[in-house]
Amino acid sequence: MRKPIQITTTGKGALIALCDDGSMFRMTSQGWDQLDSIPQPEKTKAVTVKRFKAPTVSEVADYCAERCNHVDAGAFVDHYSTNGWKRGSTPIKDWKACVRTWEKSATSKIQPTLPAGIARLKELAR
Repeated sequence: MRKPIQITTTGKGALIALCDDGSMFRMTSQGWDQLDSIPQPEKTKAVTVKRFKAPTVSEVADYCAERCNHVDAGAFVDHYSTNGWKRGSTPIKDWKACVRTWEKSATSKIQPTLPAGIARLKELAR
């Protein structure tokens, strides 16, 4: 008569019994089924991590031209190169997102100027 010498569980919670004669069985809802080999755990796919590559001034300038913004590409690259391509203490993952932030900041700093005649009329109207 076979005697189980080791009982283990798989990653999915199934019971596997190894018997003294070398045979293996898996517990199912109908009872024990004999196995030819021990089921192997499913292999997970390796996830490739995209590493940050610092852009060149021309790459930033091309992206700024594509977005039609007024960000100075040279100043942008100089600023983040000086800071080790970090925002505070957090490493930058997406430099294009930083350009968009600079774009918003640059847009808010631009003050629309009125021609001198219209500005003078507005002053007189007060």
